[in-house]
Amino acid sequence: MSFGSQEVVEEMIDRTQRQLTVQLELKSLMENLEKEQIKFTEGEQSKVQAAQMVALADQILKKIEENRYEALFPPSYIDELRFLSSIANKKAPAPP
Repeated sequence: MSFGSQEVVEEMIDRTQRQLTVQLELKSLMENLEKEQIKFTEGEQSKVQAAQMVALADQILKKIEENRYEALFPPSYIDELRFLSSIANKKAPAPP
């Protein structure tokens, strides 16, 4: 093995571990959003619960975009996240 080859492999391993961490975080966020959506459809429709759903969707979308994973998900899922995320990013109207 030539000099520097081990460093290349170490860098590959580090990148893979970072990607795995991101993917596990993404999975957890997606599971939490799914649980919140189920609660919402079963009648638990409080403002707090809706705000939590919107915030989770926003976090998921940001993580997907930051890591360029959009092409890995169905367009309808990305559209749903964008819709919910747009609610999270709306600013409250300025007071008169």
